[in-house]
Amino acid sequence: MQNQPSIKQARLGDPEAIASVIQHILPLEDTTVYTQLKNDYLEITLESPELPHQDYSVDLVKQIISQIQPQHITNIVVQGRELGQFNPAWTQSLDITQTPTHKPPKLSAYRFQWPRWFPYPSSWLRATCLFLWAFIVLTIFARWGGFWSSFIYDISNNHHLALLILAISLIAAIAVFSYSHHFITSAFKTPRKFSKYPGSQSIWEGILAVIFLFIATLIFLIVVVPFYPESCSIYSSYCHVRYWESAELVVSSGMLVSFISTLYLYQAEFLIRKHISRQQILKFASIAAVSCIIMISLPIGYRNLEYIKVIVTNIVANSQSLIATTTQQTTEPLINSEPAPQVEIDPPTEPAPQVEIDPPTEPAPQAEIDPPTEPAPAAEIDPPTEPLVNSDPFGEAVRKAIEAANLTQTAQSKQDWETIARNWQLASQLMQEVSFDDPNYLTAQDRAVLYYNNYNYSQTMATQATSEN
Repeated sequence: MQNQPSIKQARLGDPEAIASVIQHILPLEDTTVYTQLKNDYLEITLESPELPHQDYSVDLVKQIISQIQPQHITNIVVQGRELGQFNPAWTQSLDITQTPTHKPPKLSAYRFQWPRWFPYPSSWLRATCLFLWAFIVLTIFARWGGFWSSFIYDISNNHHLALLILAISLIAAIAVFSYSHHFITSAFKTPRKFSKYPGSQSIWEGILAVIFLFIATLIFLIVVVPFYPESCSIYSSYCHVRYWESAELVVSSGMLVSFISTLYLYQAEFLIRKHISRQQILKFASIAAVSCIIMISLPIGYRNLEYIKVIVTNIVANSQSLIATTTQQTTEPLINSEPAPQVEIDPPTEPAPQVEIDPPTEPAPQAEIDPPTEPAPAAEIDPPTEPLVNSDPFGEAVRKAIEAANLTQTAQSKQDWETIARNWQLASQLMQEVSFDDPNYLTAQDRAVLYYNNYNYSQTMATQATSEN
């Protein structure tokens, strides 16, 4: 049994005792009473998920206070506010020295007790708005985001850029719901306070809308896919009419089930938000997010363990080489300052006679005759071509692919398409030469296949150009 509130403490003017007595006697469900003793009056605040009715609540509080008759309290201020709001929606002052002239009306005249198992009107409104705005969200996220992400992935073969475009489209869908909720709620507020940016409640509505729309889509597919009729193999009007009637029935049933599921999702969210504090919700959400990240990252990391090891070894090797180069740069001044006196001490004894004995007759003219003819130009031609390609085959392949793509826009003759085909072939070969230790190894293997397909297409266009000529 619940402890009975102390009437004696309430009559002595204790604010907490007065609040417990009002809470015990008040016939309003889901209403919390807060009291605070100010300088010359007692402030009583009524808080509930739905805004308390002003006249009915004030009459009840006045009747209860007149029965308690607290000492040293003559004036009270009754406030009503909705759950989750900080400022009261209405305020009314009372003088408890005057006796009430009439009894408060019955509760049924003001308020209807809505059952919890049936969705509240707010849940119906939110679910209806969600399905009305679903077309815009699907247009933004599914069509725009999915089309452009797949298009850019086909062109650049870049997973990160495609995922970035999907994320941008998802944020845009959330922004549509958030701003819509912000504009609607701002228009219906009694003192119209409009701001450019949506608040936390509007942002939360946008996130919930996308999540619930995704869940409703899954429920729709679960209902429709197993029962969707097979297409007619016979060319008869009766078969086709029956097929479309069955398909329409299945789709309508799926839409109805997904709408009812969305209603109860909003109802559950409202009840959870009413009975659980924001701190507990944030704590649960953070734990769930961390656990999901761990569950997703563990299998991905296990599958790509070798690739991660290669990346780590590359980072360590690059850091070691960077440290070595920096240490060499710091020690170079010391090395260059000391060998000069050593050179002055060494040559006077032995190196001078050795130099005079060795190159008197033939070696010098041979060294002078050979370089001007063949070795010098060979040394000048080789380094700019092969070492650059071997040192960065990925970058050279990308440059060849860009050249081929630019030539494709203006190609008309057979020679143009043959040049394009050679560029694509060279780009594909260079991508295959990327080493396993390179961080771009996986991307290079995918692009090698893509460039080879472009090479085949260019050869086909070249043959078509010859046949037309």
